[in-house]
Amino acid sequence: MQSAVTSVVGDTPEEQDGYSRLDAFGMEIAKYRKEAVDGRVQIGIEEEWLEDEEAYVGIDAANRGEHLSTWRHLKPSKKVFSTANSSTADPTRSTALVNITRPYCDAAAARVADMLLPNDDRCWGLDCTPLPDLAEQAQPDVAVIVADASGGQMEVSHKVFMDAVVTAAKARMERAETQIEDWLGETKWSAECRVVIEDTAKLGTGVLKGPYPKAKRKVRFNYQDGQSAIAFESKTVPHSRRVDVWNCFPDPSCGENIQDGAYFFERDEITLRKLLALKTEPGYIAAQIEACAQEGPIGYEVNWTPSIAQERTAGLRQTKYEIWYFYGMVERDALIASGLIPEQLTEDYYSAVVTMVNHRVVKAAIMPLEDGSFPYDFMVWQRRPGLPYGIGVSRQIRIPQRMLTAAIRNLMDNAALSAGPQIIIDTTKIVPANGKMELVPRKVWIAKTGDDVSEIDVEKAFTIVHIETRQPELMNIIEFSLRMAEESTGLPMILQGQLGEQNPQTLGQQQMLQNNASSVLRRLAKLWDDRVTVPHLTRYYHWLMEYGDDDVKGDFEVIAHGSSTLVERDIQNQGIALLMDLSWKAPALGLDPEKTTEEYIRSQHLAPARFTKDEQQKEAEAEAQPEQPQDPSITAAAITADAQLQKQTAANQDRQAERDQRWQEKLLDKNTEVALYNAEQALKETEGSGV
Repeated sequence: MQSAVTSVVGDTPEEQDGYSRLDAFGMEIAKYRKEAVDGRVQIGIEEEWLEDEEAYVGIDAANRGEHLSTWRHLKPSKKVFSTANSSTADPTRSTALVNITRPYCDAAAARVADMLLPNDDRCWGLDCTPLPDLAEQAQPDVAVIVADASGGQMEVSHKVFMDAVVTAAKARMERAETQIEDWLGETKWSAECRVVIEDTAKLGTGVLKGPYPKAKRKVRFNYQDGQSAIAFESKTVPHSRRVDVWNCFPDPSCGENIQDGAYFFERDEITLRKLLALKTEPGYIAAQIEACAQEGPIGYEVNWTPSIAQERTAGLRQTKYEIWYFYGMVERDALIASGLIPEQLTEDYYSAVVTMVNHRVVKAAIMPLEDGSFPYDFMVWQRRPGLPYGIGVSRQIRIPQRMLTAAIRNLMDNAALSAGPQIIIDTTKIVPANGKMELVPRKVWIAKTGDDVSEIDVEKAFTIVHIETRQPELMNIIEFSLRMAEESTGLPMILQGQLGEQNPQTLGQQQMLQNNASSVLRRLAKLWDDRVTVPHLTRYYHWLMEYGDDDVKGDFEVIAHGSSTLVERDIQNQGIALLMDLSWKAPALGLDPEKTTEEYIRSQHLAPARFTKDEQQKEAEAEAQPEQPQDPSITAAAITADAQLQKQTAANQDRQAERDQRWQEKLLDKNTEVALYNAEQALKETEGSGV
């Protein structure tokens, strides 16, 4: 295939041929990029995103001129909340907009993030399956030969051997959990997830990327011969981050799961300075980067021709470049043209990551994970059939927001009209002395020529009409809009820390209301498990298996046990406070005060270790505290209880001995009876035989 891009000039014919193939490869990837971008535009999701973001800010056609900047620097949406057109709207009409979209989105995102990402727990874990199943099938009477500590051999039962295997697997699992948790902590996984949840509530879709390789630089201090020296160490670690859904372009034919698509594109922006700095990074093609710098920034929609490079001005070169990351299957020859070693490429196709600037490939690499899955997870607030994108709170509350905005603006317009009366003047009787029809204090009016002033009926010459405010009717619409907002989103006011109109009268009613209101949270927790926790942490587990140390590898499985547990624990927080009170006041119930106190501290989203004493403090206090003399009444009660216990024990032993004796007597009688019966039978047989 001939490329429309001018190839970078190489020093040798081999280099020229390689760059020509690389340019052709870049143009091929650019076709898929345009297909992905156009495919997202055609489904109309971008128009809805823009509407949702403007609703979150509080922008519509009537008040758009009041905002100094355009949201996201994009063109205004064609579909707006108000029926009024910004070009024909009356400047005397109200443009007030009471924004309930933003507090609903913020409250929903904060509630879900606070529930799913607590400070003292995690919503995931590992399970070492199927080793427990093997341990259950272990046969205790089967021997296994194993090595002992001295290097010899010893024989143990199969069950003991499998128990040892399970114990070792669980130890590896704990080390693997610690390693993954350390990686997530360094990448600030919880903070990135909170932003993803905020995007999900606002636009209906949040994107979390990871794991992908990222160089981490550490500074170390080395001491030799009494002197200190600074050493820099660079290490590649897995990383995760939130990606703006506006910059994600999956295969249009992927359906609801992006992993079912053939490719995935991510867009980002980069300055010229950072672009040139990539020439020193491993894997980047310096000649291609130099060519991009000479061309200047070129958008994806531009049909690139050789003349464009000459038409770019120096001013345009200072703007940001679009850098694109392509994930998909790539041919072996294209990877070789990108600089990868041919001897290491034995297959015809590979799952690769291709980095593009303008229409040029500046880097290509094999995906770090062998399974070839895209390192992106799409979280949705509510599913859209057939699309990977969801419906957010902004879209759910759109109709109630429009109803509320229309009612409030009509209320304000009517308030302005009813603030003063409408006056009707009979100009055939009187006219203003200054010729201006206006109401001002001490104004002079003149009677028409030929009329007798005393005969003019002022009440008929001046007629006052009062405009009704219609406040009760409009307030009913406003209250109805607020109720519809709760029902449309499934987020009652109690989840926002407020009580609605139907306040619960009892604690039981409040708990029932809280449980019913949490049904939406349970659904979101399950979606988070299925769409983010399990696939994202599974890729971290695969990373651990491919690049981790041998002592943390094992047959593990990611279990998203945390989300459902955290939801239920969050719902039961009110009951924990009651249990803590009972544990201290009613010890006869058998409740542990220390454990219930720790659970109560966790229910307040705090770490118990910050408030409880450690074991060393408890031992030190126990040693320092002098032994108190025991209360005589307690001592007497203990002695009495001990005596009664001994008496009861002796009585039980006597009764048991008596039962044993009776049983022996009955057994003796039975044996005697059996012996007599056998003797009689033997005698009868003897008599019958005639002996």
